[in-house]
Amino acid sequence: LAWVAQRLFHGQVRWNEVVMVLALGWTAVWYWLYIPWQVNKLFRQQRSLQEPYTVSLEQEGLRFRTSNGEALLPWKYLLRWRESRSIFCLYQSDALVHVLPKRFFDSLFSEEAFRNALLQNAGPSNKAVTRSKP
Repeated sequence: LAWVAQRLFHGQVRWNEVVMVLALGWTAVWYWLYIPWQVNKLFRQQRSLQEPYTVSLEQEGLRFRTSNGEALLPWKYLLRWRESRSIFCLYQSDALVHVLPKRFFDSLFSEEAFRNALLQNAGPSNKAVTRSKP
């Protein structure tokens, strides 16, 4: 960027260099400012995400309970799952994700039991589960 600024100062800059700098700047603003702002805005708007909930392991799948109701996520609807140091992400599709913070679990034993249930019923993490067509 310094070389572009120096060339601009001397009037030697080309249009493609200006476009490159503008594209890099826009990408940085979009990634570090716009996306976090948009995610926080959506979280504030969707009050159901802010409510406490419980999740229980069942033979058929995962049961989610809130003060407004409950839902069963059958194992066959779980496309894939991922794990980080602080969360489990359960994917029903590329656009629908259930995020379970690891602080949610009472102990390391319950976290390990949850991981084992995922491994047994949905396969290894970070892998898409291949299913036969209905």
